[in-house]
Amino acid sequence: MDMDLQYEPIAKENAQEIVGLYESYLNGGQSVREHVLEGMRDKNYAGFRAVCKGETAGFISGRGGVDFTCPNPRLEGEITGMFPQRIYTLDALVVRPGFRRRGIAAELLERMRREMLRMGYRLALTELWMYPDGSIPAEKALFRYGLTLYEKCIPHFYKDLKRYAIRCPVCGEDCRCGAKIKVIDLRGADGERMSGW
Repeated sequence: MDMDLQYEPIAKENAQEIVGLYESYLNGGQSVREHVLEGMRDKNYAGFRAVCKGETAGFISGRGGVDFTCPNPRLEGEITGMFPQRIYTLDALVVRPGFRRRGIAAELLERMRREMLRMGYRLALTELWMYPDGSIPAEKALFRYGLTLYEKCIPHFYKDLKRYAIRCPVCGEDCRCGAKIKVIDLRGADGERMSGW
């Protein structure tokens, strides 16, 4: 493990910094700020940050239940109908550009995985951001995270961002990005091997 890096739970005093990173690297706008802060107040909120010399290098966070960037009742119903068990949504994984390729994403994911299991969640929902060119930045980090029980690629998943006053950092207001939605069994055979990373 990188000796300059320390990992710690996200605390209330980190809220504004986490919102700033979320807006810089994921989505921005007033409704996003409110959503992130609301999530941090949720009793099932969990998150970790990687800190390098006092600077946040990256973070991961999530909340209980099925939760998407924009409301999607049909997809929410499909997933809850297929999986009546409790589901935990991973809503953010960010590693800042200067800190990438140092194993930070894998370490954050493993800490989050252990925390979800500790809280009694077996299933994790991920909404993987798919750029207009088809690339999915977070997908490699999630390789072997657990047994994938459900997967669906949805082009133009964020086409309604403007309706919710959300801004895409890649496309702006008229987002052309898609998403790969996954439900992962955290105790699946692949996930059990993650501790060796």
